[in-house]
Amino acid sequence: MATLDFGLARWDLGEGLRRFDLAWGMALRDLQARYARSFLGPAWITLTMSIYVGVVGLVFGALFGAPVREMVPWIALGMIGWTFLSNVLIESSNVLELNRNLMLQARMSVSTLVLMVVLRNVLIVGHHLAIYVVLVAIGFVQPSWTTLLVVPGLLLAGAFAFGLGLVAAVLGARYRDLPPLFASIVTLGLLSTPVMWRPDDLKRFPGIADYNPLAHLIAIFRDPMLGLPLNLVSLSWAAASALAVLTLGALVLARGRRTITFWI
Repeated sequence: MATLDFGLARWDLGEGLRRFDLAWGMALRDLQARYARSFLGPAWITLTMSIYVGVVGLVFGALFGAPVREMVPWIALGMIGWTFLSNVLIESSNVLELNRNLMLQARMSVSTLVLMVVLRNVLIVGHHLAIYVVLVAIGFVQPSWTTLLVVPGLLLAGAFAFGLGLVAAVLGARYRDLPPLFASIVTLGLLSTPVMWRPDDLKRFPGIADYNPLAHLIAIFRDPMLGLPLNLVSLSWAAASALAVLTLGALVLARGRRTITFWI
């Protein structure tokens, strides 16, 4: 019968929060190492996304009959939010295997490594926000005081991502087939979440957007950035989703933390 070691899970989570500075330093060093000999550094990621957003905005704007100045900001901010969540899921699924020496020799907590993944992708989001600055500069977006309401959206997205990372890290260590499966799920999720299309564009099956928690998580980030009021329904969905995933992450950690060292 499966046993839940809440004491060990509590230690792991507490260690992750206590050593936040370590996770932050590891995230910075990892990002610097990835682009150590690159001329543009992390700007390459932002440049690639800018080109992608521009092309997709033109195509989907023509497809749905929407003005390009509306579609491009919608897709740009949606892709920033989606990339953050999907990267955390995929990267967390093999973070324990990639850092097995730290797990085995330094007794590194799972939470610290997952937090490193989350913070690394927060830094990447910071680079991507250069796209938003350009959109504001060319008049595609008109920021207002409601833009400040993005703060609760960022906090809830971060909490959701951390819980998601815990689930992916433990299950990815136990089942090696899951990382490629997660990559496939990300592709399907992108198509079924209003990132490159708007909920109003759906002629049938509006529930695809209405009951999709990822849609609401992205909405509470994207809407304030577009100068739109914060949707309380989306905020409620996002808060409930973050709480549910954090709880699931804690349960999965309690179930697998003791045997993780044998799996990796």
